[in-house]
Amino acid sequence: MKLMIIDDEALALAHLENMLHAASEHFSLPIEVSPFQLAEDALREAPAIKPDVVFLDIHMPGKSGLQTAIDMQEGLPQTDIVFVTAYDEYAVQAFDINAMDYILKPYTLERVVKTLERIVSRRVMASKKPAEAQGEMPFKQRIHSFRTIRFEKAGLEPELPKWRTSKAQELFSYLLHRRGEVVLKSTIMELLTPELEPKKATTQLYTVVYQIRQCLRQFGLDVTINNSSIQEGYVLNTGATIVASEEWEQRLEQLQMRSSETAAEAERLLEQYDGDYLEDHDYVWAENERERLRQVWLTHARRLAAYYMRESDWNAALTLYERIQSFEPYNEEEGLITLQLLERCNQHDKVGLHYRKLQEVFVDDLGISMPSVLEKWYANWRLNL
Repeated sequence: MKLMIIDDEALALAHLENMLHAASEHFSLPIEVSPFQLAEDALREAPAIKPDVVFLDIHMPGKSGLQTAIDMQEGLPQTDIVFVTAYDEYAVQAFDINAMDYILKPYTLERVVKTLERIVSRRVMASKKPAEAQGEMPFKQRIHSFRTIRFEKAGLEPELPKWRTSKAQELFSYLLHRRGEVVLKSTIMELLTPELEPKKATTQLYTVVYQIRQCLRQFGLDVTINNSSIQEGYVLNTGATIVASEEWEQRLEQLQMRSSETAAEAERLLEQYDGDYLEDHDYVWAENERERLRQVWLTHARRLAAYYMRESDWNAALTLYERIQSFEPYNEEEGLITLQLLERCNQHDKVGLHYRKLQEVFVDDLGISMPSVLEKWYANWRLNL
């Protein structure tokens, strides 16, 4: 394993190098250590060395350790950062930069061993991903967002992430909602903690971002939240991870309703819509996307229902129209079609029930008269019983 140390104090540099060699013996881990006193020298040599981990002092003259870490990660995003410093007030900022660990001086051998243990554990987990090198199909990771955020990997059932706080859950949802964009820290603080003064809001933001990154690491999800130093914000990148709602919409758009096979695929995709976008949460910012995806479902449900009507598959058409009505109960034309299909499918006991449900919608909820087309049809149906 290749390690790099950056510390402007020569004694501290030598001390940590000795500590790392001693700690590596606990794991029988061969290491190569490259020490630097100047951050500029380390950044220049890093592309050739390609360190796995950089141990970096935060408080240095000239370029700070925090800025050095940002520059290092921009050039070598797979390199882990471990901060070493005598100043604990930098801890929050360190984790904002996605540091893997943070060691306070004076450090002990036990503490350095613990850090190496974390590094080894993380590297081993990363190597266990289904390897393309073995010629196998890599598993797909997905993020689901109907109802609430769920993570899926290796073809297993989607799981609820173990969020530390509700703010971590909302911030991840919001960054996913705006994936690929730089979201300003000021925007996030106004969203999450408008009641806090700027300094406290910033501290809480760094803590929440750290909690999200820890959650993503624990699940092994290939999603990153990067710090944009230029625009003072964060950007979430999904990498190879699939956003399930995006995939779902694309597959629906590609379907042509021309055969029983494509109808069956459309049915399967429509059934995947098991709730509105983030419907379990009262996120005002999600409303537009929630309504847009609902309309996507309705558009394709209506197309499939029209196909079933052309094919005289009345039961399949009825099932869809009943669900369409649950989404948009105020559509009198679809209300009439549903009544007609109930009659055609000999579900006479449900005709009256559905008519009374429509009455509740128009008369009780909207405060208007029952549409005449529905009244006339229902009156004729009762006469012919």
